[in-house]
Amino acid sequence: MKETVNRKFDIKNLSMLERLHTLMEERKPYLNPKFSIIDLTNMLGTNRTYVSVYLNEVLGKSFFDFVNEFRLGVAEKMVCETTDNFSEIAAKSGFNSICTFRRAFFKKNGMTPGAYRNRYGRN
Repeated sequence: MKETVNRKFDIKNLSMLERLHTLMEERKPYLNPKFSIIDLTNMLGTNRTYVSVYLNEVLGKSFFDFVNEFRLGVAEKMVCETTDNFSEIAAKSGFNSICTFRRAFFKKNGMTPGAYRNRYGRN
């Protein structure tokens, strides 16, 4: 009996994970610097508590960490493939400040955007 309950929970989580990633990849709401968990819940048609608990307990990350993963994917590509300055890249990838962008970038990559560009960019 216990296995059935866990199996249903896993299927439900996979469904939410698929919904989250599909929404983020297709609609790219993270590019809006004012994107909030309320916006996300409205798009998913569910409530804030459910999404918050799912992100924190199942995925092990906060809403901002989840959103910043998508933003950083865009930013990393731009750092390597463009000559845009980092303020422009921060804005185009959805960060509301250069400080937040630099902090998140360093946390994920262990180096500044400039060092990342020097190492991985097309020179």
